[in-house]
Amino acid sequence: MTRPEVDAERIGVTGRSGGGAYSWWIAALDDRVHCAVPVAGITSLRDHVISGCVEGHCDCMYMVNTFRWDYAKVAALVAPRPLLISNTDKDTIFPLEGVIDIHRQVRHVYELHDAGKDFGLQITEGPHEDTQELHIHAFRWFNRCLKNDKSMIEKTAVTFFEPEQLKVFAQLPTDEINTSIDETFVPPAELPSIDDVLKDQDA
Repeated sequence: MTRPEVDAERIGVTGRSGGGAYSWWIAALDDRVHCAVPVAGITSLRDHVISGCVEGHCDCMYMVNTFRWDYAKVAALVAPRPLLISNTDKDTIFPLEGVIDIHRQVRHVYELHDAGKDFGLQITEGPHEDTQELHIHAFRWFNRCLKNDKSMIEKTAVTFFEPEQLKVFAQLPTDEINTSIDETFVPPAELPSIDDVLKDQDA
């Protein structure tokens, strides 16, 4: 880590919905993340396909799944680092049954690591939106896992910063490619000429 204000031994990640999914991906891929709280970011492939919640998602929810893994196998890559799966009970695009199934499968991996105390499931009441309860449980998880602080949360979850204060760049770098990466990330398919198509039809 090159930023002086970052304690490289105490990095946590969280987010909700797409942010929950990316919290999960980054924790699975980068072991510098000490603990994670993906909120409304994990459910089973069965829920996506059979229950049809795929209709509520964008491409960011889906990896290139060469080995046809269900999401529990990716979540298990976080083990044995602290992982709290957090969700509401009325979330239509992360249905509760799939979330609980993912937890059941991943819990077995944590137990094999003798790290059951570092794996949790938090379900609160509500739809697919930010709630005070989701925030407070995430705060307690980070306090315990990153600061060894098990005290009660005294302050409710309130906004401390305006969006402008959280900007990393005053202006985007001139060589940034984020806004156009979709044009080059996957090469465009080469379409056959009409002559080739007609030849194939005649053959």
